Amino acid sequence: MSGKSTMIFKLKGLAIFSVICAHMADLPDTADAANTLCANFVKSIGCLGVPVFLLISGYLFVKSTDRPFLAFWKNKAKTILLPWLLWASVIYAYVSLRHGGNGVLAWVKFVIGVDTPFYYLTSLCILYLIYFTQKRNTVFIAVTAAISVVMNLATACFYDTLAQFINPFLNPVNWMVYFAAGMFIAQKRDLESIGKQLYKKRFVLLGAAVLIFAAVLIWGDYLAYWKPYSLPVFAVVFLLAAAFCCETNGGAKRDFWILAGEYSFAVYLLHSPVASIVLNLKNRLDLWPLTLAAPAAVFLFMVAAVFFIDRISEKLAVAKIVKPMLGIR
Repeated sequence: MSGKSTMIFKLKGLAIFSVICAHMADLPDTADAANTLCANFVKSIGCLGVPVFLLISGYLFVKSTDRPFLAFWKNKAKTILLPWLLWASVIYAYVSLRHGGNGVLAWVKFVIGVDTPFYYLTSLCILYLIYFTQKRNTVFIAVTAAISVVMNLATACFYDTLAQFINPFLNPVNWMVYFAAGMFIAQKRDLESIGKQLYKKRFVLLGAAVLIFAAVLIWGDYLAYWKPYSLPVFAVVFLLAAAFCCETNGGAKRDFWILAGEYSFAVYLLHSPVASIVLNLKNRLDLWPLTLAAPAAVFLFMVAAVFFIDRISEKLAVAKIVKPMLGIR
């Protein structure tokens, strides 16, 4: 595995942990102050994953070999659309059995990400379409990124008003800035070289991130996608992650994060029911250590589960069928 791939997989590993945090942070209204503070911390971690995934997607979109439009989507149908539709439908059936409600329209809303984690895939596919013929057009990328920054600020300031017209999570303009940032980096630099330069300043970046998170939490707030200060915080955190994920920072823990990154899409598709069950059990006790530990427990369980399914499928010689179905690439 190349150094660049190593770094990207480690970033994906951190990003999928963040996504799980986002779905493990809810608390009942009766939670005490300590538990609420811990939940705000988990929420703040939880909003970092999707921007990282989108930035990496934009980066790889430019770095990858150009394909004709139909060939590109034929590949995406196998690697994204098939497992997405399969597992979104399975989870929808599970939710319907538990809570009731069905119908084609409800299924469509669930699959595209209306109040479900799948909004990321809907937005990603739209971004692929928007930038397909413009991925090396620096002016177009810069203009759309600037529009996205304005839209993010507008969403932060007028969330309720704008939400009446379009779901902010399904508004691709809100996500353009991250995808565009990845494309811009790919045009100018290599992520690994950037990471190696940042590695020398990793403790400065770490200090800045700690101070920012501490200030937000002490204020009684939490980091979210659409807060006026979110974009610069995301930038600092991504630079910090790049510094610690570059090849220079090798070590014994590297292999696990690479594995988590390799399985990140499968974990993303499959984790929701497990996270929901654990969250429900966790919230029966108002204990802040559980709020901090639950996301890590679900993360470790999901990575281990996908790992064992992957290995068993290889031993049974059905990996060619199982891997695409699970979203293992």
